[in-house]
Amino acid sequence: MEPDNATYSPVRIPHPSEYLDFIEVADTGKTKVWQVLSKRHGDVLALISWHGPWRQYTFRPHPNTIWNTGCLTDVQSFMKRQMEARR
Repeated sequence: MEPDNATYSPVRIPHPSEYLDFIEVADTGKTKVWQVLSKRHGDVLALISWHGPWRQYTFRPHPNTIWNTGCLTDVQSFMKRQMEARR
C-alpha cells in the first residue's frame, strides 16, 4: 500500500535510531503506514504497513536497499512498539 500524500500530512515518529527516521504517512483509523527514511540522505528505504492475513505490521524494504543488523533491530523495535500501542 503506497501512501496517499495528497490527503495526509506526514508525521515524524520519535524513535531512537542513529540512522533511520520513521515517518507516518497514512492512518486508516485502525492501522497506520510509515516510511522508513535514511537520516543522512532522506531517501525512502522501506514501508511498514499492516498485513491483514497475518494480523500484524510488516516491513517492506525497497529494492536495492542494504540493511545491517543494527538497522534491522531498529525496525524490529519500532514495529514491536507499534503493535503494543495497537493493543
